[in-house]
Amino acid sequence: GDIVPIITSGLTASQWQMKKQSALAVKKLGETASDSLTPFIGPLVKSLLAELPGRLWEGKECLLEAIGALSSHPKFAESVDAAAVVAGVAAAAERKKKVYKQAAVKCLGEVITGLPSHDSFSAVGKFLLDGINAPPTAPKKSVLESSEAGGAEEEEEASNLAPPVEALQCLAALCKSASAGTMTQQGSAVLEAIKVSMDVNRSWAVRTAALDTGKIFIEQVKQRSESGAVASGLPLEWAESMLPCVLACSEDLKMSQVRTGVAEWIQGVVPALGGVSTFAIASQQNIQKCVDTLSNDRNSGVKSIALRVGDVLRGAAPMQL
Repeated sequence: GDIVPIITSGLTASQWQMKKQSALAVKKLGETASDSLTPFIGPLVKSLLAELPGRLWEGKECLLEAIGALSSHPKFAESVDAAAVVAGVAAAAERKKKVYKQAAVKCLGEVITGLPSHDSFSAVGKFLLDGINAPPTAPKKSVLESSEAGGAEEEEEASNLAPPVEALQCLAALCKSASAGTMTQQGSAVLEAIKVSMDVNRSWAVRTAALDTGKIFIEQVKQRSESGAVASGLPLEWAESMLPCVLACSEDLKMSQVRTGVAEWIQGVVPALGGVSTFAIASQQNIQKCVDTLSNDRNSGVKSIALRVGDVLRGAAPMQL
């Protein structure tokens, strides 16, 4: 408690080095998730948000990292003004500098995750979907040039668009907190953005993120349908629509991350929807064929997941062949 006023004072210092040191201290405090931090979460977040506008000094993304760390605290949601935090971080995400924008969209996803009862779709949904749907700004890089952390597409330094990998990850968080009404109204747009991101012309990092977000999206729609809040046929309809894009990703023989994403999509989605027999007959056959192929993958990780998925499929209702 004694250190918090010192940190807060450091955040408002005129020297950016002092601001940076203070933000890093907040980040470290946030990562401890200590109960003693609870009374200070609100004031610290407010102070950090106040520093986001203005000049982009070196390493300013540490402010966003500090907010992200605080958002993981169990008492975060009840300690902050949810709409104000989302709006503040979203504004930072619209800055043009690439590294700062990436940090802001990542932070936005963390904040949304920390606010599970706050539907933020109306505030940030369009921004994320615009970034996801935008055509790649550069050709896909080779395997040697690819970077797992940054994605394989090089955004222009001065872009107003959300970077696609971080935007897809943020969209997954958005799906978890979205209301049933939002899912019904916006689900088709989310579905199409995910499908676009699985296209062969997208980088492996974007396709991998799309597979994970697609899995989460279908699982979340299914959860809402079970309570009657979403039409019962929607989850399967949207899964069937996504399936050809998922299966196409399994044909990427270079990047095992993409094939892993395919196996994990099938592992998560098919059982959630009641087993492979709930799908159309042609889809059942295509799913089984894909799993059989991945079960013989040269990558041990892909093979392991696919073998587990095969066991799950065999344990479900018999396929209608």
